Amino acid sequence: MSSYASLIPTAIGAGSAVSSSMDRSASLAAQNQEINRRNQLIAAQQVQQAQQKRNLLDQQQASARAQMGVWGTGGDGGSAAAILQGMAQRTADSIAGDDQVSALKMQKGANLLTSGSNSAAAGGLGVFQSFYDGMK
Repeated sequence: MSSYASLIPTAIGAGSAVSSSMDRSASLAAQNQEINRRNQLIAAQQVQQAQQKRNLLDQQQASARAQMGVWGTGGDGGSAAAILQGMAQRTADSIAGDDQVSALKMQKGANLLTSGSNSAAAGGLGVFQSFYDGMK
C-alpha cells in the first residue's frame, strides 16, 4: 500500500509538468502569431512608404523639368539630366535604407521568438515581460 501512495504524488507532478509544457507551447504559438502579424504590418508600411517616396520623386522631377524649361535649359541632357538622376538616386538610397531598417525590425521579432524557445532565454523574456506589464 505504501508503494501506491508514493506513486500518486509522482503521477500528479508529471501531469502538471505536461500541462505546463502545453501552456508554454501555446504561449509560443501565440507569440509566433503576434510576430508574424507585426512583420506583415512592418512590410506593408514599408511598401506604402516606398510608393509615397516614388510618387514624391515623380512630382519633384516634373516640377524640376518644368522649372528647367522656364529657364530655357530643358530637361533632356547635361546638368539637367544629372540633377534628375541625383534626385532619383537619393530616393533609391532612402528606400534601400528604409528596407534595411524594416528587415532589422522583422529580424528582431524573429530573434525574440527563437530565443524564447530555450529555458534560460524564456526566463529572461518572462522577467522583461513582467517588468513591462508593471509599467502599464
